[in-house]
Amino acid sequence: MSAMGGRSGGAAATRSASEQRTLVRRLGAALERGAVTLHHQPLVELPSSRVVAVEALARWDDEELGQVPPQVFVAAAERSGMIVELGRQVLERACRDAATWGASSTGPAVNVNVSPLQLREADFVPLVADVLERTGLDPSRLCVEITETAAVQDFHLTDRQLEGLRGLGVEVALDDFGTGYSSLTMLRRLPVDTVKMDRAFVSHLTSDLRDGVLARLIIDAAHSMGMRVCAEGVETEEQAHQLVALGCDRAQGWLFAPARPPDDPRLAPAWAGAALLEAPISVPEATLPLTGTDELVLATGADGRIVFASAAAVRLLGSAPSALVGTAVADHLTEVDADPGGEPGLAEGARRYEVRTSPGGSRRWIEFTTRTLRDPQGRAREAIGVARDVTEVVIAERELAESERRFRRAFDEAPIGMAMTTLDGAFLRVNNAFADLLGMAPEQVLRTTVAALTVEADREADSVNVAQVRRGDADVHEVSKRYRHADGHEVPARVRAAVVTGQDGAPAYIVAHVIPA
Repeated sequence: MSAMGGRSGGAAATRSASEQRTLVRRLGAALERGAVTLHHQPLVELPSSRVVAVEALARWDDEELGQVPPQVFVAAAERSGMIVELGRQVLERACRDAATWGASSTGPAVNVNVSPLQLREADFVPLVADVLERTGLDPSRLCVEITETAAVQDFHLTDRQLEGLRGLGVEVALDDFGTGYSSLTMLRRLPVDTVKMDRAFVSHLTSDLRDGVLARLIIDAAHSMGMRVCAEGVETEEQAHQLVALGCDRAQGWLFAPARPPDDPRLAPAWAGAALLEAPISVPEATLPLTGTDELVLATGADGRIVFASAAAVRLLGSAPSALVGTAVADHLTEVDADPGGEPGLAEGARRYEVRTSPGGSRRWIEFTTRTLRDPQGRAREAIGVARDVTEVVIAERELAESERRFRRAFDEAPIGMAMTTLDGAFLRVNNAFADLLGMAPEQVLRTTVAALTVEADREADSVNVAQVRRGDADVHEVSKRYRHADGHEVPARVRAAVVTGQDGAPAYIVAHVIPA
């Protein structure tokens, strides 16, 4: 919401000179009486829908003119020079209201729109400091919203004023981003905490691929510079779902609550910082192309702290990208096979990590492919990693490893002889019972072959059986045969040999159960 609660524009051009004079006169009188009031609209955190701030929006209901639209009286105030007084009243009233919502440093913040003309005032920052002191509002609970116009008209002055505000501890938001003159270069240069993405991108987010692509570019660009993103004009659940998929941090719109007077009981949850929807907003199963991605991108500094996170952080790490920036990678990920004494942050190459903050508390693993950027002295400067979810792969590998562990234990501890061989008769694994049957140690058996341990008269039958296996004519054989004991005597045995196939379906090896006859 630009200016005091509506976009100033060409509405005045359609009014006669007499109507404009009347408008200015009545507005002046309203300011003298303090008759311009405020409505408040919540800003919520995504995906929880918990209220984190409210935007103060100026409203004027005149006895003679009726309800005057904000874009009309704000434009009149700017033309007549009354915008400074209007802005002062809105700022003071908004801070005074916010101070009643909780203790000095608790409760939701309040966002106040500031006109470009206000920013030109030399005493603007001291005015804000004075209002905060008189109302008792903690500076961290005030966010000043400026328009793109303010930044473009005098960039250096705007930059100084915004730095002054941030020096007080006040946050700064760039309103209606993407509809005017702003560029990503300007965004990089301005001391801004939050970018408010204009409703023009949100209204067709679920139906127009181009808006989805532009929204993603804005969100990723803002996150790469350590800024939050708040989407304006969110009216449907579908829009909210897509914004969560994009990694958007905050939202504002009729889906959550319209602007209402501060004494409206329906705003009570907002003052308490409660969630406005019954359940968190989930990531949709199907997102628009390019509005979401399975890949998570993280960039970390030399100290191992995150400087950028992409939208997939919401789904894979359970945190919005802006919440991750400035935190240590180790707070969110544990490397599966960490190198002792390694550098902090993401390790070079392909590495697996277990997610410590996985959504829903379920165990999750991701695999990063990371490149480390180094300075001329070889010191790590930054690491950039791209990750994919490998949870299903890890679970399958662990289940296979557990299955193999149980098989090996059953194999090794079986009371009957067990032998695993290749199709050519080389031993791959034998248990103690089989080795004892032949009067040998297991390692001795592994150095020989089935043919070498079989009585010569029975070798031909073994060859025929193996040939059938190779052709696919049989996969199990039950035979009686004789082995040669280490001391030379014959050992009659009943053997049940089963074929185990490989991933390609072809016979891979043979497992034999051997019982003395």
